Amino acid sequence: MIAGFEALHQDHQNRKRGVYILDELIRKRVHIQHVTGTMDRLKNSNTFSLVLKEVQFTPRPKSARCKDILSNLEETSKTKQVLKALNTFHTNPAHDPHDPENRPYCVWDLPLTVDGDLAKLISIPEPYQAGYVYQRYIDGNLAITLTATPPGTISEPHIDQTGSGSHLIELLDRKLFIIWPPTPKNLSWLSNKYGLYSGNIFEAALEALERPHCIYLEQGASYILRPGHIHGVLTATTAAIGGVAVVHRDLRSDADTGIEWETKLIERRRAGLAEERKTVKGLERGLEEDRMLWAQLDEIEGNSIMDE
Repeated sequence: MIAGFEALHQDHQNRKRGVYILDELIRKRVHIQHVTGTMDRLKNSNTFSLVLKEVQFTPRPKSARCKDILSNLEETSKTKQVLKALNTFHTNPAHDPHDPENRPYCVWDLPLTVDGDLAKLISIPEPYQAGYVYQRYIDGNLAITLTATPPGTISEPHIDQTGSGSHLIELLDRKLFIIWPPTPKNLSWLSNKYGLYSGNIFEAALEALERPHCIYLEQGASYILRPGHIHGVLTATTAAIGGVAVVHRDLRSDADTGIEWETKLIERRRAGLAEERKTVKGLERGLEEDRMLWAQLDEIEGNSIMDE
């Protein structure tokens, strides 16, 4: 991973940041769990062209977002730039990122085409079938979202969902997740940033947050990120990952902690600054989706007890 960041263009501002973050993880002796592929069809396929196809042809709903990874600012309607960034940096990661024709954009939260070639390579491993309830579309298909990133992408520390887990599926190449549990100290630090802050906070997180560990995902790997866990992601190569919200009784403790924290945060945001108040609807929508998943699980388990 360090070699991948060092291979970037000298002017790529995430080159030094990536190497620094990785060096800090080594210095702090943070444990890294290496997760290899469990989905053979996905592991052994050339998925780069399939990822490009998803980004190029999938209708872009409001939930799909793009970001210029050099400025860490969200953008809209950047499909052409995303495709050019992925193509250019896939073939030549040392390319000048400041060339206006090759700005390194990434795209995330893009719904995966349920009947597409990429989706056909995905199968939920057997250990994650019994007792798990996944977020689904009206037609019953898994609501998997795609995140595609060019080399040198640093996703700043954030939380996906506070009340549900994220089943991660590595679709292309590899990613390193640095994860912190939802301890009172960690959640307190994130309170004035969650859903609000878009600046570079990784270096500060490394110093302020406690009990980090790492997950290194290779193509075809599957891993459940627990509810409310803060995480940042490093990508040295062109990569893509899928994610779908999931609940299970073993995730309930962390989910309860996350939901309680976010509920209190929402109440504080209602009385906060205009910028804080703007985040309330989005946070409430996410909580409602999480509660609906738990309601489905409770109904299934209740019916199971009655059948016995």
